[in-house]
Amino acid sequence: MSKGIIGIIDGDILIYRACHRALKHNLDVTSVFDDLYDDLCDQMACTDYSLHISGTGNFRKNIKQGFTKYKGTRKTKPTNYNFIRDYVVKKYDTVTVPLYEADDTACIEGTKYLKDEQLFMVATVDKDWKMIGGLFYNMQYKSLTAIGTIEAVEYFHHQLITGDSVDNIPGLFGLGKKKAEKILDGKDIKGQFEAIIKTYKKMHPEDYVERLNVMGTLLYLVKDYDDEKWNIEYWNRYLNEITDTTKV
Repeated sequence: MSKGIIGIIDGDILIYRACHRALKHNLDVTSVFDDLYDDLCDQMACTDYSLHISGTGNFRKNIKQGFTKYKGTRKTKPTNYNFIRDYVVKKYDTVTVPLYEADDTACIEGTKYLKDEQLFMVATVDKDWKMIGGLFYNMQYKSLTAIGTIEAVEYFHHQLITGDSVDNIPGLFGLGKKKAEKILDGKDIKGQFEAIIKTYKKMHPEDYVERLNVMGTLLYLVKDYDDEKWNIEYWNRYLNEITDTTKV
């Protein structure tokens, strides 16, 4: 393990930024990416880095469900996307695993470091990475915040209610941030999840278990490649585990 801080970088975000900047200003996209990466590393000042790129395919899109089309509202990729992605994967020895998104591989790496008590810092603009915990560096605002384990769970709980419009995950239709806060406010993480289940059951009594399991699976960042896919039973076990740990 490193004695310093390991940087876990969202390569997908850097690739898209490089694509758009190169097309807008008629620049060499490889040079743009290299500059973005070097600048980010200078800002983070970590001792080691890993660069995460989403793999081909996506296990979430393979889930048989009729509630939504995962990432169904995404726009077409930039014309220079495939070229720069191939360049980055070959040059930077990226963490790229088929069927898994960069969000997942980053979470798996971060989870390992949490268990090993290794300091790390994730760098992205993607709010979903707050589920990982640890140090969170926002590329856009150049701001650094610390996300604790309980705070990471609470963020996920909010998303189970509000969904994620960017990825076309509806959550509970009509319930936004303020209503989610009202449902969850004043409760510990176990109480929050109980309230979430009750709200799903109230709004969708005919299929609330399946609906919640699907939303959770689409939203959740896996913590291990052998991890079972998210479901209510899995999450209750995890909440019990971290609650017992935080009491020690």
